[in-house]
Amino acid sequence: MTSYQHSSQRLRWTLTAEELASRRAGANSATVDAIMNCSQASKNVHRLSPLNVEEEGVLRRVWEGKVQHVCNAFHFPNKIQATAVTYLKRFYIENSVMDDVPKQIMLSCIYLACKIEENYLSAEEFARGLNQKDVDYNSVLKNELRVLEALNFDLIVHSPYRPLEGFSMELEDFTRQLAKDGHGECRCEDEEIGPLIQQCSLHARKVLDALMLSDAILLYPPGQIALAALRIGARACASGKLPIDEFLEFVATQGAQRKADMTEASEKLLAATLRKIDEIYGRGNTLADDSVVKAIEKRRQSNRNPVFNPESDAYKANVAKKEAEKEEKRRRKQSMKRAASQQQAEVLAGVFKRPPRGVAEEPSSSKKRKSEDQMGVDAAPPQQEINMMETDQAKPQS
Repeated sequence: MTSYQHSSQRLRWTLTAEELASRRAGANSATVDAIMNCSQASKNVHRLSPLNVEEEGVLRRVWEGKVQHVCNAFHFPNKIQATAVTYLKRFYIENSVMDDVPKQIMLSCIYLACKIEENYLSAEEFARGLNQKDVDYNSVLKNELRVLEALNFDLIVHSPYRPLEGFSMELEDFTRQLAKDGHGECRCEDEEIGPLIQQCSLHARKVLDALMLSDAILLYPPGQIALAALRIGARACASGKLPIDEFLEFVATQGAQRKADMTEASEKLLAATLRKIDEIYGRGNTLADDSVVKAIEKRRQSNRNPVFNPESDAYKANVAKKEAEKEEKRRRKQSMKRAASQQQAEVLAGVFKRPPRGVAEEPSSSKKRKSEDQMGVDAAPPQQEINMMETDQAKPQS
């Protein structure tokens, strides 16, 4: 796996807040325009009430939370959960929840995450494990290619869970060294350090679970998200016993910035970034009331993008168009194949008519002379026999 600094995640999927908001608004606007244009043709505009960006965000957070519930039910490791949630978030940067059925997109994201993170589960087993009447293996596989195309086939995800493990071990070593030297803010005995780090790490994992439901993974490097979670965990569990602030200074200035995915080794920049992540965590991810979610979902179902709705005339026309293009492409391919075969046959026929290599082909005049000479030689004996018979007949009888 490539490092985060050289990954597609950093190059294409780590955005500013303004870029993220703009692209989501663009996806919503494009879908609303498609719905309106198709409805004007059928004169059903007065019945429409498409979702706005905020309402899409409500449904998006609901299905991101369901990714975590499904992964926990299957006892998948954190890396699968993080990868699946990230896929879902990336998918809905350029797509609207009114385009597809979010449940099917969610299942495809989890299924893809299992394959990429080497925890393969067949579509049949996955569907059986969900134990829902409206889900079969076709529901899981139906949108796999669409998700892959939306992700631009960028399937490697750098999640914050792995950096958290590394930073937890570094914090433990750092704390033991300070306790040994008698310097810094370490206020715990050596035997307390291990349990404190473990408690801190467990709390930090819960913080990461919450942050994965926010936009943090689309805005900040995973290493910095892990550091923010570790700091929150240390302040919540260790009651000031762990030297977390000194450790962050060490990370920013002693070359560990590579693990924090920093482009500049600056304590001020790191502190500013961690404060922003703390604010995201502080805002929480409280979901809307069930009644509100149901009302939005009902509107989503009645305002599907006809381009992706199998029941719409626009979808059927688009499918027919694609089938016609596929058939035309097949015909062109067959025609080219026949032309190539014919050309090859002509070339081979020409090859077999030529004389063997090293034997020069005789000119046509030479061939003609040789043929005439041969005919003369062959005709000579019969002429000689006739003359002899005539001579014998001319002799007088004795």
